[in-house]
Amino acid sequence: MAEELNNGGGENLLQLPSLTLAVDLGETTGLALYDLTRNLLRCTMLKHPDVIISIINLINPDILILERFPETSSLDTSVQNAYTDICLTKNPLLISPGEWKPLMRVIHLPFPKYFTQHERDAANLIGFYFLGRRGEDIKWTFA
Repeated sequence: MAEELNNGGGENLLQLPSLTLAVDLGETTGLALYDLTRNLLRCTMLKHPDVIISIINLINPDILILERFPETSSLDTSVQNAYTDICLTKNPLLISPGEWKPLMRVIHLPFPKYFTQHERDAANLIGFYFLGRRGEDIKWTFA
């Protein structure tokens, strides 16, 4: 097996996902981008959900996480449309607030004070994915 890896067979096995993008979609949308190879977390927020697909296409993350909307959600049509577009075209990992919030309230990852609640929520989705789903520790720095 080691010889196959040295001779060019199996290099795809060595390529681990490095970019994870989490989206907390709403009237104001929080985005968190985690670069696993550099342990770097970048967060921002958007006021216009109609640009989210373009941003996802530009970043082209290895893992896309989207907070699942409740069935009885009554959000703006543009937010609903963006959610539907992401679900239909990008095959995101959907995580409900009832799934990630209880664990992340206990773990309480530290964030800079300038992060908005939407940015913290998006970053906590990433934290939940790595800590809660994969059992991996997170050691990130902030950009």
